[in-house]
Amino acid sequence: MVVVGTSVGFFLFFEVSSKGDKISLLTEIKEKSIQGSVTCLATDKKDSIICVGDSAGNCIIFDCQEIQNLKIANISRFSLSQNSVTCICMWKDFVITSYSHGVISIYDINQDCHLLDIHAHARYINSLDVCKDLLVSSGEDCFFRVWQLNEINKMIKVLFKKIFTKK
Repeated sequence: MVVVGTSVGFFLFFEVSSKGDKISLLTEIKEKSIQGSVTCLATDKKDSIICVGDSAGNCIIFDCQEIQNLKIANISRFSLSQNSVTCICMWKDFVITSYSHGVISIYDINQDCHLLDIHAHARYINSLDVCKDLLVSSGEDCFFRVWQLNEINKMIKVLFKKIFTKK
């Protein structure tokens, strides 16, 4: 399964054959909670949850358990900023989003609550990635930052690790 977002707020589900030689459109979904262009998508490791970010600053979390029946359930929607969502990552039961004004936000899916904001970069965040318990961010301010994520009693402690700049 491949999911693609569009500039008009739709997202498209494609099925890829086991040989990889055939791709067919399963469905095209326009969700009313997506208010702008789809800017980013992420799924959990089981492909049971998909998170969609839009240009209006919204993040919508969908349950894709029923995608074989071409149904999705809107689990949660949060809007932490008026700024565009630039990246989304999943880490354990958390959604990590970045925004065009340099902020990284962490949201707990199970508790349905916003946990914290990190004022990570001076400007637009270009990329986020999670590997094990490390979060890497890069921004238009020319910094790369590495963050240690710790889950203690369902709370996250984020420690600043290193800054790398090109000299």
